[in-house]
Amino acid sequence: MIRRMVRTLRSGRPLPAALLAAATVLLLVAPVLGLGLSARATIASDVAARIAQDRVDSADLAARLLADDLHDAGRAIASLALDPEVARALRTNDRAALAAEIARFRAAWPGFMSVLALDARGTELVIGATNASGSLPPVLAGSAGAADRSTRDYFIGPLSTAGPFVSEAYRSGAPGNPALVAVSIAVREGSDLRGVMVGTLQPQDLIEPLAIADQADGRELVVVDKRSHVVASTEAARVPLSDAGLPELVAALEGKSGSVAQMLGSGERVVTYVPVRGASWTLYVIDDPSVVLALERGVESQIGLATAIATAFAAVAGAVLVGLFAALSRRSSELADSRSALESANAELLLANKHKSEFLASVSHELRTPLNAIIGFTDLLDEQLAPAVTERQRRYFRNVRESGEHLLDLISDVLDLSRVDSGRIDLRPVPITLEQLFEPVIANARRAATEHGLGFESDVAPATVRVDPGRVRQVLYNLTSNAAKFTPRGSIRCSAWIFGDALVFEVGDTGIGIPADRRPRVFGMFERVNEDRSEARGTGLGLALSKRLVEAQGGTIDFASRVDAGTTFRVRIPGVGVPETAPAPDGDTITEVPA
Repeated sequence: MIRRMVRTLRSGRPLPAALLAAATVLLLVAPVLGLGLSARATIASDVAARIAQDRVDSADLAARLLADDLHDAGRAIASLALDPEVARALRTNDRAALAAEIARFRAAWPGFMSVLALDARGTELVIGATNASGSLPPVLAGSAGAADRSTRDYFIGPLSTAGPFVSEAYRSGAPGNPALVAVSIAVREGSDLRGVMVGTLQPQDLIEPLAIADQADGRELVVVDKRSHVVASTEAARVPLSDAGLPELVAALEGKSGSVAQMLGSGERVVTYVPVRGASWTLYVIDDPSVVLALERGVESQIGLATAIATAFAAVAGAVLVGLFAALSRRSSELADSRSALESANAELLLANKHKSEFLASVSHELRTPLNAIIGFTDLLDEQLAPAVTERQRRYFRNVRESGEHLLDLISDVLDLSRVDSGRIDLRPVPITLEQLFEPVIANARRAATEHGLGFESDVAPATVRVDPGRVRQVLYNLTSNAAKFTPRGSIRCSAWIFGDALVFEVGDTGIGIPADRRPRVFGMFERVNEDRSEARGTGLGLALSKRLVEAQGGTIDFASRVDAGTTFRVRIPGVGVPETAPAPDGDTITEVPA
């Protein structure tokens, strides 16, 4: 069938409607149905795996949050142990100083239920506790009745580690016997043990912020220590310090995580386990299987609905394709005719462009020859008839000469633009020093500045480049002449240096500047952006030609300007020299200054 369609299209004949309809069913509807049926089973198993991984990820996030809280508590108690006053008080058995330090610490860290100071033998020296009304003043233990904590893991544990130690959960002796967890750290001076500082926390306070992982219906979070005792739980029915009876505790303590099904209480539960970093604890996320299966069935239903929608869409798309195939056969001949006409038009445009270039070259030659003669004879008459002519007649001679020179510049610029645009400009790079390259233009610019009553500054670095001197001077001449024309007072500056292997030169002035709304027109052809702000004459081609000449040499030209504060143009031509001098103090970029 497909081969028949291809032969019909190649012959240029329209495809039969029956053939199009059959091809639509074959190419669209059948693959969609097959894909939907095969994807249903594959996606169902993949969804189950993804849901299980989501449970592990959710549990891991909760475990990391819990570990971060323990880490913060460890950092807090470590800050107390590192206080030199605490070490001194432990060394000298100064209980009053210890009590003062613990009071200050508990004011800064109110989350601890109590803070204990133990000496090097595990004897309780000071305790600062909290009751229902808030923090109590630290209590100094007497030497006779001081409690011995040397057998507690929160005293033994930190003796073998350099950082904070998180204890197992234990029951407090306070009223109500709440479950507590101790975070402790040894206090040392050099290698000498001075004592242990202990901060106690209620595990339930640690687990309450983990609601981010307790979003699913029927979900429970349980924290279990290495003895399989419940540390804390989101369910009030699970008693702290009771046996958790949850699976894979050994695996979690070895740093593993996973998800298993387990019979708990009256029914089966999905149990996800992850280790808690920084403590010998395991975080369990317990889910109701009916909720999990409902989510999986919902995903399968969505897949079935998506398959039905895709099949219907394929049928509609097939109907659209029938029309498209019919239109394609009609349009193919029209496209061929259009392509032929376009190729013919392109050939005519190329020929017209060639004739334009030839015409400009011819007219330029024909016009420049009599213009040069007019300018020459005007100068000759002005010189030879000087004693006989009046000042008014001399002014006429001067107007004729200036108008002729202006027209000659315009013709030269138009011809150069035509050559650049057509890609026929010739570049003749030769080795030349910057001083030789810029000397003629700088001399001319200094003379123009003097005629306009302006100051002139130049700074040319001693270096050698390989460029086309005529084209570079042409750009520099356009920039300096513009600076002189549009600077009623102040000065002009010209500088050049080597940056890396690039030639960089700037022309700046203190003139009238360029308004912000006219800056996009600066490099346009026949654009005189300041014609309403200055009486200076110009063709509007100098900057357009300069930009094209710079880009023809692989360079860039940009500028910064402020109205009534001046303009600075910068040209950069890469790959023409070597770094023989230090770069300019202000770097290699111009920052645009708003008007």
